[in-house]
Amino acid sequence: FLVDHEVHHCDGGFLDTLVRVAEVAGLSKEALRQWQERFEMAYILVRRGTNARFRTEEFENLPSGTFIDKDIVTYRDDPTKFDFYMVSQTFVIGTAKPTLYSVLYNTLKLSHHEIIQLTYRLCGVYMTFSGMVSMPAPLKYAAKLLSLLS
Repeated sequence: FLVDHEVHHCDGGFLDTLVRVAEVAGLSKEALRQWQERFEMAYILVRRGTNARFRTEEFENLPSGTFIDKDIVTYRDDPTKFDFYMVSQTFVIGTAKPTLYSVLYNTLKLSHHEIIQLTYRLCGVYMTFSGMVSMPAPLKYAAKLLSLLS
């Protein structure tokens, strides 16, 4: 059984790894080719350490779920690649620190808004915290596992 859709918030050559797993699983070259043709994937680079800060006109923090995908982010001619800032958590004290997301590879049949919405919803399913976290839960879990193994 091979997945047909993948959203990857991380780093590395993930597609190559999936192809190697399929080869080890014993798929024929024809079955592997058919899978590669229908496979959809988004590779999204997540950068937490940005210096950007945003506020409302009343000098308050942006509400949770606010995203900025125009004007101040890098414009790309390719419609499948785009950048956006998102404030996923609520900040009571201090200035909200947004996370910068760069969609570097995308073959999904999702609109820009659907990818942003999926990313926001993934920030709310981190099981060790009842609210929204600053980055998607799968990435938080990977960072936690890495810290336990280091």
